Amino acid sequence: GMLSCNAGDVVPGARYDFHVDNPYQTSMKVPDDKRRLTVIYYIGNESWDIHQNGGALQFCLTDPLHAPETLTDAALHTGRLTVAPSCDTLVVFFSHTMYHAVLPLAPGKRRFAFSTWFLVP
Repeated sequence: GMLSCNAGDVVPGARYDFHVDNPYQTSMKVPDDKRRLTVIYYIGNESWDIHQNGGALQFCLTDPLHAPETLTDAALHTGRLTVAPSCDTLVVFFSHTMYHAVLPLAPGKRRFAFSTWFLVP
């Protein structure tokens, strides 16, 4: 697992652009690292206003069984899901098919999360 702190007071506008955690099905053509589920648990964040604080987790709502070849393909799907990183929120999604991003964090804010991945044999 990984404990992370995105620090808007250190890096204003801290973000993580759209990506797939295990992109073996995408045009990147990298080896399969066997990750299938990503689990994120938000800790230490008070009640979170994504419009004021930023730092939300955003998904492109595509077919969860097959990753789009590219981010452009994923962006063609108009549906987006945005999740506030409020304390005690658990998010689970497919590591190998879901494009997701962390939106820019407001200056002075910190966002804490614990992430882990489940693998296939």
